[in-house]
Amino acid sequence: MFIIFYFYSLIRKIFNYIIDFIFIALLKPIFYSHFIILIGTLYIFKPSQNLKQPKTKDLTLVDFSILKICHFSNKYIW
Repeated sequence: MFIIFYFYSLIRKIFNYIIDFIFIALLKPIFYSHFIILIGTLYIFKPSQNLKQPKTKDLTLVDFSILKICHFSNKYIW
């Protein structure tokens, strides 16, 4: 009986590690990339401006680098 319980707990522990790996290592970067894209979009397309297209003369180097980071995270994490 003890051996059966030991193998059951071992299989359960391995299964929990697999589930933790799937949720932490694979899904967490996807949620973080969405967060980065949201923050970058809100920073570049400021609420006072037109939300569909930014004014290119108002984009500074920081805005452009944030836009590139958002594009990189959206392209390569998905």
